[in-house]
Amino acid sequence: MRLSAWHVAYHLTGARAALGSTVRLPTTMTGAARTITLGSLRTALCVGCVLVGIYPYRPATMWGWVVLCLAAVPIVIAYDRIGETLFSTSLGNRMSRSTRIVYGVVVGALLIAVSWFVLDIAQPYLTAWGA
Repeated sequence: MRLSAWHVAYHLTGARAALGSTVRLPTTMTGAARTITLGSLRTALCVGCVLVGIYPYRPATMWGWVVLCLAAVPIVIAYDRIGETLFSTSLGNRMSRSTRIVYGVVVGALLIAVSWFVLDIAQPYLTAWGA
């Protein structure tokens, strides 16, 4: 089973843990506190995934960090949905082996090109770690 960053975030902080057991939060937490805690953990994991993806860059200003935190979850969800749709087994079963390889390379190249374009647009708002 292929696990994307979103699946890992869900399994580690959501209703089910990666090993199949449930995540147990302290029983003294109210419903609202539990929701806020799980939402914060999911957001932190998604922000971490996006930061790893744009390394060696990071936001240069406080507003850059706010935008990163607000955009990280939709970015991870969007890439996960795109990957599930474009690389689904139902689509792959209709293609020959060589067509699947070419299709995967072309789709992967397009995703990299889009990511590179977005990173190029965001470049003025980013700085390198240690700079």
